[in-house]
Amino acid sequence: MSMAELRTEVESKEFLSSGSPAINAQNDKKFYRIFLLLGIASLLPFNCVIVPVDFWLAFYDPIFLSAASLSYNAGNWLVMIYMMLRGYKHKKNVLVLTSLTTWLVSLVVIPILHPIISDVLAKTIVTLIPITLCGMANGLFFPTVLDIGCKLGPLNAQAMMAGNGIAGLIPQFLLIVIKAIVTIANVSKDQYNDTLFYQTLIYFILGAGYIVFCFFVWMKLKPYAVDQMDVPVYEADTYGDELKEEKSSFVQVFKMIIVPSLSIFSIFAITLAIFPTIIAPIPFNTNAKKNALGSDNGWWNIGVMTTFMIFDWVGRQMPVFKWASACLNLKACLCLAVSRLVFFAVFLLEALPKYVCDDHSCAKGPIIKSDTVTILTMIVFALSNGWLSSVTMMKYSSCVTKKVDGSLAANIQTFMLNSGLFAGGLLSLGIAVPFSK
Repeated sequence: MSMAELRTEVESKEFLSSGSPAINAQNDKKFYRIFLLLGIASLLPFNCVIVPVDFWLAFYDPIFLSAASLSYNAGNWLVMIYMMLRGYKHKKNVLVLTSLTTWLVSLVVIPILHPIISDVLAKTIVTLIPITLCGMANGLFFPTVLDIGCKLGPLNAQAMMAGNGIAGLIPQFLLIVIKAIVTIANVSKDQYNDTLFYQTLIYFILGAGYIVFCFFVWMKLKPYAVDQMDVPVYEADTYGDELKEEKSSFVQVFKMIIVPSLSIFSIFAITLAIFPTIIAPIPFNTNAKKNALGSDNGWWNIGVMTTFMIFDWVGRQMPVFKWASACLNLKACLCLAVSRLVFFAVFLLEALPKYVCDDHSCAKGPIIKSDTVTILTMIVFALSNGWLSSVTMMKYSSCVTKKVDGSLAANIQTFMLNSGLFAGGLLSLGIAVPFSK
C-alpha cells in the first residue's frame, strides 16, 4: 500500500470515529438507505429507456437504441461541464427537484408519444428529446447528491454506486414479470403489437412512480443538505486543516488522477459502445437451427440483458471483499480496462452476419453460433464492468495529495466517467449501421 493510500485509509477511519452528527450510530444507516434509494433514481430513467428492446425494435428506427444512448449521455456530459464551472452557484434543493421533475414528466411522456406520432422517423426524433432531458437531469442530480453524501460520510458514496447497480436490475426484472404475464395470457399475433405497447406503458408508469417516491426520500435528506457556500460546524471542525491549504490548479489535479481518469473513461466507453447496440442483435442460435428464428418471443434477448444487469451488480459489490480490492491497483485497473477492447471482436463474431431465413430455412448466421459462449462472454463482460469501475472509483482519491483538492478531483473523475459514456454512445451509433440493414 502506498503512503497516499495509507493516508486516505487513516483519514477515513478518523472521520468515521469523529462522532460528527452526520455519521453517528443513530444516523449512518438512515443516510445509507437514503443515498441507496437516490442512487437507484439517478440511473433508473436511462435503464427504463434501454431495457424494453422489443418495443423499440418493433416501432422505431433500427438505430434508435444507439441514438437514445448517445442523446442521453450527450445531455449528461454537457451539463456536467456546466456543473464543474458554475454548479456551486445553484441551491441543491433546486437542482434535485428540477431533476426529479424532469425524470417524472419524461417517463410518462416517452411511451405516450408512440400512439400520437405515426411516422417512424418523426417519432424517433421527437422521442429523443425527453431522453436527452433525462440525461441533462442526471448531470444536475448525480454530482449534487454525491457531494451531499460525501459531506455526510464516506459510506454514502458507496451507497450511491450500489444504487446505480440496482437501478439496472429493477427495470429488467419488472420487464420479466410483465413479459411473463403476457406470455401466460397467450396473446395472439394480431394482438401482440398492442400488448407490447401496453406492457411498455405500464413499465414506464411504474418507473415514474418510483421517481415520485424519491420526492419524499429527498425531503428526508433536505434538512441535511448544504446550499451555496454554507459550511456546517461539524464540517469546519473536520476539515479545518483543509481550509489552510492552497488549492492546486486544474491541470495539476488532473495529472494526479490521470491513471484512474483514463481507466473510468475506458471502462464506460467500451461498455456503452457494445451494450446494447451489439448485444441486442445477437440471435438465439438454438431456435435458428430449428428454423424458427425469433420464436422465443423475445425471451432470449431479455435473458441476455438480465445476465448483464445481474453480473454488473455482482461486480460492483465485489470490492466489499478485501481481496477483490487489494488485488488490483490503479495501474492494473487501467490495463484491464483497455484490454476489454477484446469484447468488441467476440460479440461481433456472435452477432454478424445476421441470419437470412426464407422458406423455413436459415442460412449463414454469425461465426460463433453458441448460446452458451454468448452467456459466458456476457458474464465476464458485466463482471469486469462492475468490478473495475467500483475499484477505480474507490481508489482514485488516493492519488490526491491535498484534501483541499478532493472536490475538484471528484468533479474531474465524474466528468471522465460521463465522457466515457458519451464517447461510447457516439461510437455505438456508428457500430449500429451494419445491424440496421
